[in-house]
Amino acid sequence: MIENELYKNRSISGCIKAGFLLFFSNVATILRKNWLPIIVLSIIWGFQIGWSFVGAKQLLPSSAKVYSLIFSFIPSLLSLGAMIWFIGRVLTMINENTLKVNVKRVTWVILFMFLTMLLVTVFAISFQQTLIATQPPVKEGEMIALKTYFWIYPIVYLVFWLGMVPFSFSSTKYWIEQKARFKSTFFGGYRTGIKYFGFIFSTTLLTGLIVSLIIFVMVIPLIILLLSNTLSQIGVINGDPDTLPGYFPVLLYGISILTAFLLTSIIVIKLLIMYFVYGTVEVRKNAPKHRQLTQNDNLQQ
Repeated sequence: MIENELYKNRSISGCIKAGFLLFFSNVATILRKNWLPIIVLSIIWGFQIGWSFVGAKQLLPSSAKVYSLIFSFIPSLLSLGAMIWFIGRVLTMINENTLKVNVKRVTWVILFMFLTMLLVTVFAISFQQTLIATQPPVKEGEMIALKTYFWIYPIVYLVFWLGMVPFSFSSTKYWIEQKARFKSTFFGGYRTGIKYFGFIFSTTLLTGLIVSLIIFVMVIPLIILLLSNTLSQIGVINGDPDTLPGYFPVLLYGISILTAFLLTSIIVIKLLIMYFVYGTVEVRKNAPKHRQLTQNDNLQQ
């Protein structure tokens, strides 16, 4: 599935179109070569969705917070491992690296993103607590509204997301190039990502809008089931009988797994779009050098 015309100067819409076309023209190949990680990831995601809305409420008492955390943490860990495996398998279709190399590189990138996200969250919490601590003390008998400064979180995470945009290019570069190194390619590619920030940001934003619409259509059956479950629970609380059929949990898990199966295609599409963004940025980056070499050759002739 390696694209022969990867290194081509494409527009924003051209990268998105090329990514979708490459995906839809190779759907059968992607399923045939990645069916096992797709099934594993779909089952884990489906279990997480069904468990969060039905399983935890039915099987665990409300006081069993420890068990609830365990049943939430283990699937999340398995989901992360399955996703790394899946992305590594897909990458073997568009680069010349082995599965072992791809899995290692995907793990490094995801670990970096997770640690960065953790540090940003700690900073946001610390900053909020610092601002709260600087409020004037409440005098005896005086009523004062406590400011919580929740506006800090959207601002901090917005800045964080904008700062991560160039990494979408450098991570793809690190995953695609055969002789790439984490320090020189991943962090070095960040500087290139900053230089072409507008192009990468616009493509990422437009891709996000398109993908969000597709995801909304995919999850409509699941939304209907979850809404039915919510309305039924409200009725039970008010003293009405439970109107859901006995097979509802099985139906919910089944639809959750099917929805998760469809959502795995979104991972591939976004990866392929960034694949073409990487090719376009590389062409634009090397264009001045190519023009200079052409001019030198013309002068020598």
